[in-house]
Amino acid sequence: MDSIRNIISGKKGLIVGIANENSIAYGCASVLRELGAEVTVTFAPAVLVAAPANESVIVAFWLLAAAAVRNAIAAWRAQQAS
Repeated sequence: MDSIRNIISGKKGLIVGIANENSIAYGCASVLRELGAEVTVTFAPAVLVAAPANESVIVAFWLLAAAAVRNAIAAWRAQQAS
């Protein structure tokens, strides 16, 4: 585990779509934080978690998520360039 900690420690990551404390994404974020990574998380909207699948809602969510990821990458690149 120490070799993994050396690789992960100090790295930055984005975990998208945490539904609740029992989700795989939540577990991944928790372990990465324990290993020393800086983790930013986004949560799945309640409508996706509680409601039956609705294609238009799911597509809209993923389009918003993709836009958020693009914005985060652009902000990171701008920060790296300065």
